[in-house]
Amino acid sequence: MSSSYEVYIEPLVSDGSNYVSWSTQIITIIKTIGSRAEHILVESIIPPNFDIDCFDWRKMSKDDKESSQLNACVTNLLKRSLCKEIQDTIFEMKEIRDDAHHIWVTLKDVYCNPECDDEVQRAN
Repeated sequence: MSSSYEVYIEPLVSDGSNYVSWSTQIITIIKTIGSRAEHILVESIIPPNFDIDCFDWRKMSKDDKESSQLNACVTNLLKRSLCKEIQDTIFEMKEIRDDAHHIWVTLKDVYCNPECDDEVQRAN
């Protein structure tokens, strides 16, 4: 009999004071999902011209469907790992809220300073 469990993720707090530990946890989790998910940290994996509000799954290729689902998985992970204030801010931004890569980059731009980036690189 297998048992499932949830891994506790310390939410990113609104002042960003825990960004280094938070981002390290998120990167580790994304790496366990797989290399395609890890690619989200570098660039978007959603299909070009993808609009979640009006798309037809029947017209999407298998690869595009898989990319869209993986993007949704990582987007959900990011959303669940943010404090309420940051969640509200990010998910009010229509231009980024459906793209895990854009969410990641926005959070990095806001909360990561050059020293912080060096610490995250050393942790990985």
